[in-house]
Amino acid sequence: MKLISFFLLFLAGTCFAAIELGGQYGYNQQIYGVEESSTVSQNGTASLAIFPFGFLGFELSYSKGRNTITNNNSEVISTVTIVSDKQIVDFEAYGAGIKLILGNRNSVFLPMLGFGYSKQFQQSSTRIIYNDGTEKISTTKDPELEVDSSYASFNLRIQLARSLGLTLGAKTIVPKNKFSDAQNNFSFQAGLSWLIL
Repeated sequence: MKLISFFLLFLAGTCFAAIELGGQYGYNQQIYGVEESSTVSQNGTASLAIFPFGFLGFELSYSKGRNTITNNNSEVISTVTIVSDKQIVDFEAYGAGIKLILGNRNSVFLPMLGFGYSKQFQQSSTRIIYNDGTEKISTTKDPELEVDSSYASFNLRIQLARSLGLTLGAKTIVPKNKFSDAQNNFSFQAGLSWLIL
């Protein structure tokens, strides 16, 4: 909360600073095995950044997404046949950090780096289709989790008009004290940004 208050005070006192508004969406699907099991990830991010120090700025972001793992490999347990199971993780994340512009703000190609803190809220559920003579569906939902994390991002902004740009980016979210999970939480996104100078 203190960081958010600090950011808003900066926003009020830096009327002539550059401001960037952005929106990005990411989708990834992997299909594997004879039964076409799959892993699907989709997420969207909205962000606001101000740059009171020229190339160094402060950023607030909000992300929402879903990761779905579907296993279509049949498995027999006693007299019950597991036809398929689906694990779903819905998440929301609030981020606050710094953003660094690596070049001239008027350039056609403008790379940017971001680092910061992220608070995640995760809701997991499992959906199982099974057959014990007739096909049935069982759904369970786990308690919501709160996860303190850090994030790192890289974006390449391609200028389309004076203020409008296309952004291509990569981002990883690392849960606290679990740096080995950085690769597992890696995602690619594309979207638009408005850079107001």
